[in-house]
Amino acid sequence: MASAGAAAIATPVRHAGPARGLTLTGAVVEGVASQVMQHRLGDLAAPYHSGTCGRLSQVAKTLTTAGALTTWLGGRRDRRLAICGGAATLAAALLERCAVFRAGVQGSRARSRE
Repeated sequence: MASAGAAAIATPVRHAGPARGLTLTGAVVEGVASQVMQHRLGDLAAPYHSGTCGRLSQVAKTLTTAGALTTWLGGRRDRRLAICGGAATLAAALLERCAVFRAGVQGSRARSRE
C-alpha cells in the first residue's frame, strides 16, 4: 500500500488510475489481514489494543482509510488531493510498522515478567 501511495504522489493524475486502484485495494487487504492476524493471535494480540501501540495502530487505520478514500475519490480530479491521500497512506504504513514493532517489544516485556 505504501508504494501505491508513493506512486499516487509521483504520477500525474491522468496516468495514476492504477496507483489509485492499488491504494484502495491495498487498504482493504491490509485491514482484513490485520483483523485476521489479531483474531488468530487471540490473547497475544493484547498489545495491539492498549498503550502507545494501540494508539499508533488506531491512527494508522484512520490514516489508511482517509488516505485511500482521498486518493480514490479526490485524486481523480485534483493533484493536491492525490498528493494528500498518498502522503496519508505513506504515514499510515510507517505508523503501522511502528505499532507492530512496539507490540513486539511490549509483548516480550509482558512475557518476561511472567
